[in-house]
Amino acid sequence: MEFIILLGVIVLAIAYFSINEKLSLIKEQAKFKVKNKLDGKTYIVYSVKNENSERTEFLIYDDGQWQWVLSDIYIPY
Repeated sequence: MEFIILLGVIVLAIAYFSINEKLSLIKEQAKFKVKNKLDGKTYIVYSVKNENSERTEFLIYDDGQWQWVLSDIYIPY
């Protein structure tokens, strides 16, 4: 029984470090920083989406989640 619990802890630790490593690689490949005009917070833009010429969206990581946000309220930082 203890062996199964130990094995589970080891697998969870390996998964945690693997996810952390991949997240740090994503952060290193960031394109540019932007600043929110309204609240002054700075974000790193990881991707840009422009499906039509009317709206452009940025992919940012905020409060523990990935979000697509409209680029209208952001300025280059």
